[in-house]
Amino acid sequence: MKVPQTLAILADNRRRGLSESQAGVPWSKTPWKKYFPEHAGFFDNLPNQPLQRSEILQACSSADRSPDDAVQAFLAAMAWGYGPIGYGPWRTKRMFDEDSDAGDRLHQVARSLISDGSVEAYRLLANSCRLKWLGPAYGTKFLYFCPQAPDRPPGLILDRLVARWLRQHEVLDLSAAHWSTLTYENYVHAMRSWANELDLQPGELEEAIFVQAREEARKELRGRFTDG
Repeated sequence: MKVPQTLAILADNRRRGLSESQAGVPWSKTPWKKYFPEHAGFFDNLPNQPLQRSEILQACSSADRSPDDAVQAFLAAMAWGYGPIGYGPWRTKRMFDEDSDAGDRLHQVARSLISDGSVEAYRLLANSCRLKWLGPAYGTKFLYFCPQAPDRPPGLILDRLVARWLRQHEVLDLSAAHWSTLTYENYVHAMRSWANELDLQPGELEEAIFVQAREEARKELRGRFTDG
């Protein structure tokens, strides 16, 4: 698959050190420990702040071992995803309150990631293993941070910013608002193909897109205030 020029530029800037990696995400342990006291020790072992991608990858490295490990991996991914947003712990707790077997479902998804790959794991998370109130933007964060099948496209985050950037720059026409296994399949296969051509890991390419998309969104917002 031919690499779009916009992605080639992003990759070149990353290799030359002209673009930044995603900054760490600030967070507070206190509300997470309040809503999940049974996992207080797990949260205590996470860095105070900010949370880096590499640290969450490590925290999720045992997600496939047991339902409890899968739950803790999910909590780490949600803590990183929500960051300083105050309602993050409450929203996450609501998911578990609605689904008493949430740990079993997340464990099944994590095991599928290794045995069947990210597309089938996404299919499970979008259907039989879906948690109520969980959308694909945060669901794919869980897929990204968990251990991966070595011979399949890895799980990648597909959120609103990444999907919007890809669409605006005419790279891929995707939506991150609704669960769609076909959409995710097209996304992870295209990203792996492009990343191989650009000598990057797929996750590095997604991160570069996210950082660029966030910067463009901030400039757009500043422009609106300036024009007004």
